[in-house]
Amino acid sequence: MALAALTMVIGNFVAIAQKNIKRLLAYSSIAHAGYILMALVPYGQQNISANSVASALFYLVAYAFTNFAAWQ
Repeated sequence: MALAALTMVIGNFVAIAQKNIKRLLAYSSIAHAGYILMALVPYGQQNISANSVASALFYLVAYAFTNFAAWQ
């Protein structure tokens, strides 16, 4: 959980300081990796592990779709 929180905080703080939009999106991707990792934090609990993986995959697909749209 600490790694996920660290990537969210560092990625966003570095992204906000960027002047180039492509660099901003690249550093923002680091923060989004933290969001995906946060969805996998409760993976070890038997009763919600399927929901954990499903939510991470849903977020990954939604992020990929919007990110590809932003680069076009």
